[in-house]
Amino acid sequence: MTSLRLMLPVLGLLIVLPTASADEAALRERLSEHVEAMLDAWPLAPLHVSIGIAGTDLCFDESAELIRALAPALRWLPPDLADRTTALLDAEVTAHPPWTDVAYYPWDEGARREWFAMPDAPRIRDKAAPRAHPLARLHATWLYAHECDRWDVVDGAWPQIRQVYRDFVDSGWSLDPAKGDVHANAYLAGLIAFERIAGRHDEDVAADAAERAEALAEVVVDHLRRGADKLSPEVLEGLAGIDALLAGEGPLFLQVESHRCVPAKLLDLTPEVAALLAERAPGEAALLLGWVDQLMPGWYLTAEERQVHHGENLMDFPSTALAFYEAKAWVTREPPERLEAWIDMPWCAGDLTYIRKLVACLGRVGTEDGDD
Repeated sequence: MTSLRLMLPVLGLLIVLPTASADEAALRERLSEHVEAMLDAWPLAPLHVSIGIAGTDLCFDESAELIRALAPALRWLPPDLADRTTALLDAEVTAHPPWTDVAYYPWDEGARREWFAMPDAPRIRDKAAPRAHPLARLHATWLYAHECDRWDVVDGAWPQIRQVYRDFVDSGWSLDPAKGDVHANAYLAGLIAFERIAGRHDEDVAADAAERAEALAEVVVDHLRRGADKLSPEVLEGLAGIDALLAGEGPLFLQVESHRCVPAKLLDLTPEVAALLAERAPGEAALLLGWVDQLMPGWYLTAEERQVHHGENLMDFPSTALAFYEAKAWVTREPPERLEAWIDMPWCAGDLTYIRKLVACLGRVGTEDGDD
């Protein structure tokens, strides 16, 4: 049997190397076309993705995801389209404030995003992992205030936002670096964002949040290092070797339930969290992402054939490729021309992961060899 170690580097070389320099004008055009089409079709229902035995996810089913995609895109859009986009965000934040429990969208309201016909009542299984605490949505809350200049809205919600923080602290949640947690990066981003919001209202609360963010950052970095330490150069013979590598808490993937693994160490990155990983564990992050290229050379392809994970699944969820993409853009800071080659095509109408990839790539245009 041909070993994966010998075979995959060749495949990766054929698939991922770019062939041309990144074109800012072309990237802006792609972004504008997709955003404009989404606005024209709005409202859109969440994306229904069923990958096999691992079940179904609803993607883009909360206002925080919409904000995280569109707010950073504003600077790259033409003025008139940026104004339309901001108006949409204003309306959605009013109807679905991300710091509240009404942040989620019903699965069956709005035009379908899928490129194919959907049954009237598809079998929907909610996300395998429990819903994240609302603290995870405070990064989007801060983005809305910062990128859209809507501090009046966010400041007006300060009592509710402060209560979100208190509830999270009272929950006693903590990250075990030996086990991992699918929401760890989102909570770290939420703490950082809350500190920024609290700094406008209560310096003592902001200081408390900063202390908790630093403590969690240390554990998140430790968790990443532990994953890198699990990597070894042995040859994996067949699928049984991959199954053993992925079971439970593997080097990169966290098994959240039977047949369902997610790259928890890199999920829900923000530029702030990514900067912490790049500063404190650059070698380990590069090692893990290099392992992705070796084991999953087609990781970036939309609806790609599932390359790893045990179970009868035909593809990965969109969040997997997005996690790897943003890590490569913000942590290992790949050159923009390589990032452009990894964008691929949208999953659907109003694909928020596609928008985020374009924005991340645009943020790297004008840099060379991964440096600013």
